[in-house]
Amino acid sequence: MILQTQKQIKKEFTHNAMMFGVVPVYYNKEENIYCVRNGCPRFYSELVIFIVKMYWIPIQIINPKCEPKMWFRLGNKIKK
Repeated sequence: MILQTQKQIKKEFTHNAMMFGVVPVYYNKEENIYCVRNGCPRFYSELVIFIVKMYWIPIQIINPKCEPKMWFRLGNKIKK
C-alpha cells in the first residue's frame, strides 16, 4: 500500500507500531493492515519477514498445525 499524505495515513491507520520489534510501520488494529513508515526501505521489511519465515519452517515441519502470526508492538495512537 502506497500512501502519500499524512491525511491518508491518519485516515487509514490507528497506531504507530514496530513489526517484529524492528520494522517501523503504521498499523490499523481493527483491520490488521500495516504500511512501512516513511524513511524505512520496503526491502528491510521484506528481509525481516523472510528471516522470520525461515525461523518458522522447522517448527511447521515438526507441528504442521502451528500457524505463525505476525506481531506488532503498538506505539502511540495516531491523532486524527
